[in-house]
Amino acid sequence: QIKVIVGSGYVQSEDTYNIDGIEIEYLKSAIYSKYLAAFSRFDLLPEFRNNLAAAWAMYEQTNYGKGFDIIECTDFALGFIPWVVERKKPVVTRMHGSSGQITFKENDTQNTLQNDLVRQTELLLLPQCDTLISHSSANKHWWESLISKEIAHIFPVYHTAASAPIPFSERDNYGIVTARIQVWKGPVQLCQAVSDTKDGIKPIKWYGRDTSYSEYGSMSAYLQHTFPSVWNKTVIPEKAVQNDEARELQSKALFGVICSTWDMFNFTCLEFMAAPTPVVCSDGAGVSELI
Repeated sequence: QIKVIVGSGYVQSEDTYNIDGIEIEYLKSAIYSKYLAAFSRFDLLPEFRNNLAAAWAMYEQTNYGKGFDIIECTDFALGFIPWVVERKKPVVTRMHGSSGQITFKENDTQNTLQNDLVRQTELLLLPQCDTLISHSSANKHWWESLISKEIAHIFPVYHTAASAPIPFSERDNYGIVTARIQVWKGPVQLCQAVSDTKDGIKPIKWYGRDTSYSEYGSMSAYLQHTFPSVWNKTVIPEKAVQNDEARELQSKALFGVICSTWDMFNFTCLEFMAAPTPVVCSDGAGVSELI
């Protein structure tokens, strides 16, 4: 039997689901609020405070693990902390791209103290997990260079399309990216590559939400300023879409692009491969080792 708690300092809800016999519930707002007050000493570092409160709130919401044999966490958002501090159950943590790890890749000059605290907390407590797992050998080696613990490398399970691929003659006449418009997702490198190529480039539509970037306010604004002849012309930003629509777009695209300068793995590449749609993938993304 498996029970899933969905929650962090970013996500709380009263929703519950049952999918294929797996019980799923969200972190409840009332419990989260109680722990938020308990960690008010970290008010100066709100993101750290919020995730720490959420981690301990989820610990209480599961009745402190009573009745469970093993606990599985992700490294993102510090949810593993109560389980390794209390040491009541075996803890498996999957290295999906931790909060601290991501701060190395972001354009964030405002929260340096908070980022340092998150990194040091992870370096101190992640080695206390019974098992650490990564889906990327590059990520495995990155962590093993920092902590004295072996990381298990497990390829994710995925499936190919149940139906035949859409013929190229019937596909949309453009490529797509499905990712946040974020500095380490590679929009600068993609725009530079398109700019350096004189002709013959098909339009590329970028589906994903914009993110903040330095004094320009947003990544998209920076790209518009830096690559005025490419961004919004050959590389065209589109609004984020729901999963079902994304899958349809991926199956109909002429090709997919993963241009990340870094990605722990990048599941959208698997989605392109399963469609199947040809994909151009940066070796900065861990998933590239499957190609």
